Amino acid sequence: MIDTVKRINELMDIKGWSAYELSNQTGISTNAIYDWNKIGAVPTLANIIKICDAMEISLEYFFATVVMRIRKKKTGYLIRDRH
Repeated sequence: MIDTVKRINELMDIKGWSAYELSNQTGISTNAIYDWNKIGAVPTLANIIKICDAMEISLEYFFATVVMRIRKKKTGYLIRDRH
C-alpha cells in the first residue's frame, strides 16, 4: 500500500509548507490535513489532485516516486529518486 500521507508530508517539507500553507494553497481544511496524520484518515483522490496542482507536480509524479521507492526496497535494485 502506498503511504500517501507520508508522500504529502515529504512534499510539504520540500516546499517548506506547513499544514496551514497547504490548506491555503489547496482549499483543503487544516482539520482534514491534521486528521491524515493524527487519526490515520486517508486523503481522497480529489484532495491529492488539489495538492498536486498547488505544488505544480503531476499526479503521475506524486505516485511514481513512491512506487519507485517501494520497488527499490523489495528488489534491491538501485532506482534513482526523481526529486
